[in-house]
Amino acid sequence: MKIYLVSLGCDKNLVDAEFMLGRLDANGHEIINEPETADVIIVNTCGFIGDATRESIQTVLEMAEYKISGSCKQLIVAGCMATRYKEDIRRELPEVDAVLGTSESKKLSEIISDSRKSESLSESGAESEKSANIRRVLSTHTGFAYLKIADGCDNHCTYCTIPSIKGAYKSRSIDSLEEEARSLAEQGVKELILVAQDTACYGKDWGEPCLPELLRRLSNIEEILWLRIMYAYPENITPEIINEIERNPKVCHYIDMPIQHASNRILKLMRRRSDEEDLRELINKLRERMPDIALRTTLISGFPGESKQDFDILKKFVADMQFDRLGVFVYSREDGTSAANMPNQVPDKIKRARKDAILRLQRGISLERNKSFIGKTLNVLVEGRIEKDLIQEDDLIQEDDLIQEEEPVEKDFIYCGRSYRDSNEVDGLIFFHSDNEIISGTFVNIKITKARDYDLFGELR
Repeated sequence: MKIYLVSLGCDKNLVDAEFMLGRLDANGHEIINEPETADVIIVNTCGFIGDATRESIQTVLEMAEYKISGSCKQLIVAGCMATRYKEDIRRELPEVDAVLGTSESKKLSEIISDSRKSESLSESGAESEKSANIRRVLSTHTGFAYLKIADGCDNHCTYCTIPSIKGAYKSRSIDSLEEEARSLAEQGVKELILVAQDTACYGKDWGEPCLPELLRRLSNIEEILWLRIMYAYPENITPEIINEIERNPKVCHYIDMPIQHASNRILKLMRRRSDEEDLRELINKLRERMPDIALRTTLISGFPGESKQDFDILKKFVADMQFDRLGVFVYSREDGTSAANMPNQVPDKIKRARKDAILRLQRGISLERNKSFIGKTLNVLVEGRIEKDLIQEDDLIQEDDLIQEEEPVEKDFIYCGRSYRDSNEVDGLIFFHSDNEIISGTFVNIKITKARDYDLFGELR
């Protein structure tokens, strides 16, 4: 059968989708890139927050149209929203033929071969140990891939639905991850981006966290040149992890550490285990050990009970800590979380205004940090070539940033890539010109000549 899959939400969800496609491919199904001619359409949904759930529902309804205008005979909904709202989907979306929770992807081929609507499927036997014998069908084609090292979460933050959707934290074995990483390397992957709900906790369900050991094993794979750590909760970043980032030349001096807030009162309400003093101490220690480290974080604006004083503490913290990268989520009131029932819910207008204020502050910080790289040469993993039409439509890239008057260049020879400071999609890019074609997924050296708030521009060396 011809299968089309659309995956929504986070990179962890994307890895699940790639494994789904791998199983379907192994069972003889044809994976296609257009929904119009698909016999089966799969929507791998996100249900983390309200906006993600609404996007998932809208996508399901859009895909359902191909039952009328296309060749679709089965519409399958999988992923987090399917786990969280399974019965609601069955009741409210009759267009859907099967609903598979996050632990049920092994059943896909069975469901696809059965034209009848699926009955309730067991949620037992969560698939924490994905076999590397199942080849992933990569959706990333520029030299990198996500490596999902664990599933589930034990943190139980008061705003988060993940533990109820994914269950307890479950680390994959080092052997299986190394096997999968070697398979990815054979497919041309040079950068592995390690992801989990909390990567710093890796191995704690066996006894002692062992992220450094995993990093060492992965760095032994010759073709893998970069290892990048995402989603490491600050309270779990141990001295051993810091030592490994510092000494291992394949581990990027980059870490994503979601802190969510800096007011001790709000952190306590969130059930986070760090306080402002802990966070300042950790950030200072990381920069003392690795002055070139790029630090990324995410924050939540408008958590229940957040006062102006709490918000002022957060703004001062952002100004003081000078993060290289920073994102802000507006607090989403989610059913089933204890924060949803807290008093003093913040009005939406204030939540959005506070988000905008933090992003304005961070924009200036990011610009100053980017300007410090002018004149330096960075090793860049090439993402691809920017087409001429795209450049004309994108006001981010302006002619005077890319073309010298005395030596005009063709716009359709402009490339973009990422340095060690930039994770895929969430961070900036480096733009440069080349007279010759460069294959995506290769490394080049770029001397930085200009900076903007989130992106850099340079010359090929």
